[in-house]
Amino acid sequence: MLLLLVTSIWVQNDEALQSLTRWPPSGLHVVTKTFQTAQQLSFHINRLRGTVIGNGLTFSDEITEYTDITNALMRWSLSVIVLSNTASIVSNSALLLASDVIGIQRALDCVLVETGTNFH
Repeated sequence: MLLLLVTSIWVQNDEALQSLTRWPPSGLHVVTKTFQTAQQLSFHINRLRGTVIGNGLTFSDEITEYTDITNALMRWSLSVIVLSNTASIVSNSALLLASDVIGIQRALDCVLVETGTNFH
């Protein structure tokens, strides 16, 4: 049941990524990797999912990988948004980053409670 829910979310995420009409001209820079197209990033994310399902990645490495991708996408999206009210952009960006940090903290706390392993 949980895997079915997760895979349906993955499908939605993949569709959202593939529906992008713009992409950074020099590629999306994610730490040491550069993805020239949304399809390249999608392939990378799907390989990452397979590694996660196969337990080939530590929990903290999984969080780091996904956070790096999320941060790169947020940095790029902020660079292409043109609005008259920059305060709105800054506050939305701060909200997205805070939401990501809260999600990571929640995941780490769940692992601590379930396994007794502290990743903080």
